[in-house]
Amino acid sequence: CSGYATKTQVTLIGTMTASGAATEVELTLTGTAVDLAGNRFVISQNFLFDTLAPTLTHFTAFRDQIVNESWIEFKFDQKPEEAELALTVTASGTFLYDLDDAEEIEGQENAYRLLTGITLPFNTEITLGATATDLAGNVGFSTKAATVSLSSSR
Repeated sequence: CSGYATKTQVTLIGTMTASGAATEVELTLTGTAVDLAGNRFVISQNFLFDTLAPTLTHFTAFRDQIVNESWIEFKFDQKPEEAELALTVTASGTFLYDLDDAEEIEGQENAYRLLTGITLPFNTEITLGATATDLAGNVGFSTKAATVSLSSSR
């Protein structure tokens, strides 16, 4: 004698709204289904709830005193998927870059080095503005200022 069971598909559609402080936390969604025979089926799924946008946490600027080459180094608190950068140099203007123009600094999470292609004025304060987007689509804007230091090539 053989039997069969009726299969039913259940789809859960929900909306989560965040309010208050931005956060990045792992949440677990757990669902329980009971069939007509009283058998319980538990399904559990973890997901990342991310409302925190990436912002700058560090910015420094250097000018090589031998070859007259300049670069900046900067770091985000979270990994950006993309970023638009605006480097403002007093009396010279604003220079625009993308995160693709920078290279990751090995061994430092979310840190980048970017050759500016311009000569940065020694001992002058400059500002980096960044509009960065993370994997979750959160967009953050932040600025940091730094004074250009003399350095030798790295």
